[in-house]
Amino acid sequence: MKIAVLIGSLSADSVTMKGAKVAIQAARTAGAEVEIFDLRERPLPMYDPEDEGKYEEENVKAFVELMTQADGFILGSPEYHNGISGVFKNALDFIGSTQFANKPVGLIASAGGPVATNTLNQMLTILRSLHAYVVPQFASVGYGVTFKEDGSFENQNMQERFEKVGRDVVNLVKAMKQSAEVK
Repeated sequence: MKIAVLIGSLSADSVTMKGAKVAIQAARTAGAEVEIFDLRERPLPMYDPEDEGKYEEENVKAFVELMTQADGFILGSPEYHNGISGVFKNALDFIGSTQFANKPVGLIASAGGPVATNTLNQMLTILRSLHAYVVPQFASVGYGVTFKEDGSFENQNMQERFEKVGRDVVNLVKAMKQSAEVK
């Protein structure tokens, strides 16, 4: 089982990625192979619906292929001006329901305030329109949340919440595959 991760932050010290790594580790522990598509290392061009050659670009090809092959996803975005980041939205414009329909997705965000509610709601709206199964547990890193040296959260409740996102994606993939086999 393959879980694809997309984090919409270009920050070298991304708080969103720090939180996502907790969920990623939980997904790996639950038995998933996890692959991160790092937009900082592999930038995508600006999406242009009229550019017929856009899918021939190396990073775009790799991104679309990863997202198509994935059984589930962990997606994250920092909250910029009460919404998802531009690079996150741009990346999603290259893919659609072909990649997300009937696949589990865990959502993670980070905020300059207590909770990235608007970002999580925007992500939920987008993923619902693409027919994904968004797991009910969301995870948000608020302002002032700290991490230990090993990458875990200082706050045990935060640690458990982010781990649950990773486990829930894996468990839903397993349940959906099992259900498909029964038919």
